[in-house]
Amino acid sequence: MAQFTKEISRPMGILWLLAALSFLVTAIAFFLRKDWWPILGIIMVVLSQGLIFNTWADAKYGTIANAIILVAAIIGQSNLTFENSFKEDVASAMNVLAPTPEILNEKDLEPLPECLQNYLRYVGAVGKPKVYNMKIVFTGEMRDKGKDWFHFTSEQYNFMDSPTRLFFMKAKIMGLPTNGYHKYTNETASMRIKLLSLFSVVDLSEPELYPTETVTFLTIYVYLPGSPNR
Repeated sequence: MAQFTKEISRPMGILWLLAALSFLVTAIAFFLRKDWWPILGIIMVVLSQGLIFNTWADAKYGTIANAIILVAAIIGQSNLTFENSFKEDVASAMNVLAPTPEILNEKDLEPLPECLQNYLRYVGAVGKPKVYNMKIVFTGEMRDKGKDWFHFTSEQYNFMDSPTRLFFMKAKIMGLPTNGYHKYTNETASMRIKLLSLFSVVDLSEPELYPTETVTFLTIYVYLPGSPNR
């Protein structure tokens, strides 16, 4: 083509085609929310930018698109890495086998305050297996004092036999993805909140956080029908 200042050979044309196909696959994987899209996106940018350098005069403005894709891929990979730390902790906790659940009966209720006995009967816990762990998924809104509300989604796992609370939250603050991970065990407690999963906004650990997270865990524990060792 007369508009090109440098001739593109057949092998280079094939590489350009592969770069274009990689872009399409990355876009499809992004919209399908596949975990591997950021890695493919980064590989695609490296290939594409190498081709652009080879034909800089004709293709230099493609660097702008590559920069945008690279930033998105880095953020995507950071989000996955941060969330995977939560998922790995959940998987590790799941691998600890709980004892065979016992059935909650009326005799188990006798040491409890009458109001709690009535509550457990009301929710139908009597005659059901005692609770050793649970998963909660919920959505909501929160805000700092004097600031706008923001929407969030969360996933939480609680393990009763060995006190553990794993809480992961996804939110957007001023349009920017901000994720948080609260981790509580019978020995440690931590809370990390990261903007774009790259920049730490909050990074707390014991001893400052441990008492607070213990109270949070006990508050939830009270309302679990038939939890062992109540």
